[in-house]
Amino acid sequence: MMLQDRWKEYRDACWPKGMSAVQNRECHGAFMAGALCFSMAMDLIAELPEKEAMVVLAKLKNEVWEINAHRAHVAKARN
Repeated sequence: MMLQDRWKEYRDACWPKGMSAVQNRECHGAFMAGALCFSMAMDLIAELPEKEAMVVLAKLKNEVWEINAHRAHVAKARN
């Protein structure tokens, strides 16, 4: 699945119906900036020794899941 597809899934799951075009563009830009930052982090992790990379990757994955689980809950409460 491509990143644009992931964006649409995220937008449809988390944001209210009737989002303005400006809100959509700004949210899309923020989503893609986050994807770029994550990609850059993956590049740095790839340079680490395997055991260290696995630890850092697990911490990053847990952080992302925790933050977004909370955000999704808050966003759905608004709908």
